[in-house]
Amino acid sequence: MGCRWLMVVSGWTTLMSCGQPKDHAGDPPATEIGATALTASLKWQQGPGSEIVQCHTLTLPNDVPVDVERIQFRFGAGSHHVHVYRSDTPEPDGVTDCEGGVAWPRWSLLIGSQTKPLDWTLPAGMTMPIAPHQQLLVQVHWLNATSAPVSEKIDIAFYPAGAPGVSVGVLFGVNKRIALLPGEQATLHQHCPMPAGSQVIATMGHFHALGRRFSADLRANNAETAEQVVYAGTDEQTLLFKSFSPPLDVAPEHGLSFECEFANTRDRAADWGADTNSQEHCNLVTYYAPADDNTRFCIQDFAASAPLNALTVDSARLVPVGQELTYTAKINTPIDEDALVRLAVSDPTALGIPPFALLRAGQTEIAFKAQALRPTRNALMTASIGDRAVAAAIDISGLVLSELLPAGTGIASSWVEIANVGSRPIDLSRYGVGAGGPSYASKFTPLSGIIPPAGCMVLPVALPSGGDSPDGVGVGLFDTTRGPIDTTSVPLDALVYGGANARGLMDGDGLPARPVPAPPLNQSLFRQTFGSNWIVGTIPTPGLCEVHW
Repeated sequence: MGCRWLMVVSGWTTLMSCGQPKDHAGDPPATEIGATALTASLKWQQGPGSEIVQCHTLTLPNDVPVDVERIQFRFGAGSHHVHVYRSDTPEPDGVTDCEGGVAWPRWSLLIGSQTKPLDWTLPAGMTMPIAPHQQLLVQVHWLNATSAPVSEKIDIAFYPAGAPGVSVGVLFGVNKRIALLPGEQATLHQHCPMPAGSQVIATMGHFHALGRRFSADLRANNAETAEQVVYAGTDEQTLLFKSFSPPLDVAPEHGLSFECEFANTRDRAADWGADTNSQEHCNLVTYYAPADDNTRFCIQDFAASAPLNALTVDSARLVPVGQELTYTAKINTPIDEDALVRLAVSDPTALGIPPFALLRAGQTEIAFKAQALRPTRNALMTASIGDRAVAAAIDISGLVLSELLPAGTGIASSWVEIANVGSRPIDLSRYGVGAGGPSYASKFTPLSGIIPPAGCMVLPVALPSGGDSPDGVGVGLFDTTRGPIDTTSVPLDALVYGGANARGLMDGDGLPARPVPAPPLNQSLFRQTFGSNWIVGTIPTPGLCEVHW
């Protein structure tokens, strides 16, 4: 989505494309700081039905320190949040996508608003300090729910005070321990100690659409119960900026606790992150004075690493389509805090897994379910905590050769029957059959259609009788629609008949297939169960779907 943004700083404007550095040549000199506000205006165009998370970097033009007594945000509908961060490290002016978040603590929060504009005058005698030529980053998270492009604008103004006051700082609480599977409910709790003798002058909570309740309270450090609830909300629209007049006194050895209650009503998992469609936040922003630092971070995350050492699965190496599997990830010794076990699979179309599992403090193992979705070889599951990863592989079957009729009175009459012995329909468009003597590569046919559970289909294919082929005739079912197939290719299932398999054609287990004698003329080879021996069928039965797991 292309965009352009307009930045206005203290009365002069510069138009630039998103992501391009600002050219300072020709800028007028910085204006005298007095009653005039320091201002910035951001403009952009946004496509229909889109969501953006952009970071606008800019530098304020003040040559001297400024103590701010009033802050104003003005914008229209569509804001998920607008956060202004500051840094003592210069950054070129411009715009970048920042869906991955802001790098804390390099950027410390200065002021934030959410779905509503903000016009906040600090309590008398309190100010926020702004450094000379303050480096800012404005994070804009905006939703365009309409079916048309929109032009958006945010105006930000910092109003200097007549004199410095008691310094106001920001407590930024972030709970990253979000791991919600579909249908799951959870409540996160976090406590943030406050400096001795401080006062709370404003606060704001934040979560996304899965949030059902947010609350913040003052309580003693390590206390289990609240002493004074100071903030509450039930959804995104009720989590508004709240100021306190008079400010709230924080007792010694006390702090702010906050809770986020979630209910995942979606059919997909949600973890921590900025994407409102698939991720969640649980944040508390509190403004307090006197401040011992511009920003106090209070971040709770999962364990950064854990001694993950094994991943096992409760099944044989070969499983049928539709089978539910239980994997178990293990560590050597219990951990002191919760850890998020990230899960990945080599082929998501073959093995359905949750994106994560939660290993609780004190546990040494965690079990989670997976679903065999389609036949393939070597479906590799990987579990990781930080940089520690373990893996386990399985082969998924369900699509098998069930009956075969070599050439009889005419070569066009030969065929191969393919069956689904799993419990899920199988889309054949990913598979192909290689056949011929003495190689699977002699004739390769891509498949199509869908086979229901316990169903089968008959594929006409030219097959020699095998009676006069000393090397044997091979038929292989492959997890591909393309050749070339050679003697080293491992099929999902195979049959070699008529000769000695002198070329060493592979079976589904990765070993040379054991050949069977060719059937008499106009008779078939078939099997009753997957894995059983091939036997002669006096009367061929194409399409009867007799084989089972």
